[in-house]
Amino acid sequence: MKIWFFVFPTIIAAIFVTAFLGWSNRVKIYLRLSTLGKPCGIYFADTFKKWSSPQKGMVTKACYLYQKGGINFAFSDPIIVFLETGTGGASTTKDTIIYKMAEAGIDDFYTTSFHELAHIVDFRKDGLSMKPSWLSATGWACRDPKDPSSCSNPCKQESGKAFYCSYKDSETLPSRFGTADYDPYHTDVSINPLEDFAEASRYFIMANDELNLTSKSRCRFLKNLYNGFEGDACYDCDNKTSCFL
Repeated sequence: MKIWFFVFPTIIAAIFVTAFLGWSNRVKIYLRLSTLGKPCGIYFADTFKKWSSPQKGMVTKACYLYQKGGINFAFSDPIIVFLETGTGGASTTKDTIIYKMAEAGIDDFYTTSFHELAHIVDFRKDGLSMKPSWLSATGWACRDPKDPSSCSNPCKQESGKAFYCSYKDSETLPSRFGTADYDPYHTDVSINPLEDFAEASRYFIMANDELNLTSKSRCRFLKNLYNGFEGDACYDCDNKTSCFL
């Protein structure tokens, strides 16, 4: 009887709290509970296409490396990832990634995940890629600090042209690294600061020495941001160290 005297009011209070919580908050709480103990706090939703174990494995493998670098998604809001029909591409918000890659190769999930997870890092750090610290380090100038399309860079990628600059003259991304078209003398900086940040993060982790070759400023900036890699030679921003992951 004494136990119920204490427990019953607690149960009633919990019911009332749940009833008054908004639907979105209840969903978020459910997802948080669902992702406890799961890799990087990722929730794989089979809403459109069912995820395979190898596909999930590549996404979480990329996420683990960000976690190693000091970005702990598991203890913030969960990331809900969806899979749709397609052979490439994805779209990302602060809390979701939609992979349009159901027919893509397994390795593509790994590479794409580095880019899309970097967008989430960017969004969750209050739009880091549009802040003066990133813009000044990467040579972007923006007429409107809230509009990425207003930003310019001498090496900005635009439709109809593949490359604009040599890394000998300007700091760029190691564009198309790992492909037959790769030429460090013909590179660019993507289409806006957001995409530049996401691609730079991808190269920082996957081809650190190449990023340092074409843009020492980007490499140093990301070395400070992903400071969990300190002491790991694969992320030391040294051209002499080659670790392709």
